[in-house]
Amino acid sequence: FFPFTVGGITLEADTYPTFCKTLEIFANVARKRPDIEVIIKPKGPERWFRPWKKDADQAFAQAGIEPDKIKNLIINWDLDPHELILSADVVSGINTTTILEAGVAGRAVVVPYFDKLRDPKYDDRIYLRTELHRFDVGETAEQFEQLLLERIESPFVPVSVLVHRQQMFNKYVSSTEANATERTILLM
Repeated sequence: FFPFTVGGITLEADTYPTFCKTLEIFANVARKRPDIEVIIKPKGPERWFRPWKKDADQAFAQAGIEPDKIKNLIINWDLDPHELILSADVVSGINTTTILEAGVAGRAVVVPYFDKLRDPKYDDRIYLRTELHRFDVGETAEQFEQLLLERIESPFVPVSVLVHRQQMFNKYVSSTEANATERTILLM
């Protein structure tokens, strides 16, 4: 899971309950599936991780969860996102191009898009909002958790979906044709 943050430029403090619920869901999935690793990879470096961790610690405490006691729940900002994507069956995130990278890598992608995140005041601040249908979208907390569990069991992504994800990646990130340098030179 590549989590979002609250209280910053993108999302305001009123999304904190959604942030909390999302972390609780990942702890629940880890407990329900002790046979897999559930990895939460917040943004680094350390100076960005510290405020996120403070919010996350509070969220876990409010839910009565001790993440350090869930052996297969790993929280670490200092992991290579590309290695994580390539080793994962399922990737989750919102407001990050990582979901596009996971999408073109053929991974199942489950997006937490529920509660306050769906508030119209955030329409212009939820990245790729109009194209989230290219992924599995949890429109409620319950649906989000269920989709995670289902995709862990069956991470297959149809080729037709992969084609659309590649088009999105080309549009928003970079060409998958390995011609990014040539495209940049043409734009100069």
